[in-house]
Amino acid sequence: MKAFKVKERLSDVPSEALRQAVSDAKACDADPRFTLNMGTWHSPQNDGACNVCLAGAAVARRTRIGRESFIEPTNMGPKIAAKMRGLDDFRTGYIATALEKFGVPTERAYRWPDRIHDDDDDDDDYSVLFSQLLKLARDLKSAGL
Repeated sequence: MKAFKVKERLSDVPSEALRQAVSDAKACDADPRFTLNMGTWHSPQNDGACNVCLAGAAVARRTRIGRESFIEPTNMGPKIAAKMRGLDDFRTGYIATALEKFGVPTERAYRWPDRIHDDDDDDDDYSVLFSQLLKLARDLKSAGL
């Protein structure tokens, strides 16, 4: 595992990390060097662009990892890997599992039911998903998470 320089740290607080990741994904969506693809983490393409998912966008925007690097959670340290997997769990609606990956005790995490998010990988418009995730972030923040 290679150490990567961090530009801006992803929060340890689940609601804030989720808000940051959505912001990063929106920024990547507006940047022609990136393509949002919720089916891959951080994957370079032949045309020089890089496919990123929600967690991959956070990696792309918050580290000095280049677009030419193929990144998965296994390439990162355990704490960052857990956050990446937690963000993916939030995206797919597994809220309690995501919270556990952010270190929330199981008893508290499982008070949160799973949610179904609009995550159509064939759809290039992630605005509904982003709205749902930001609402979840607000709900989590209200609960002190």
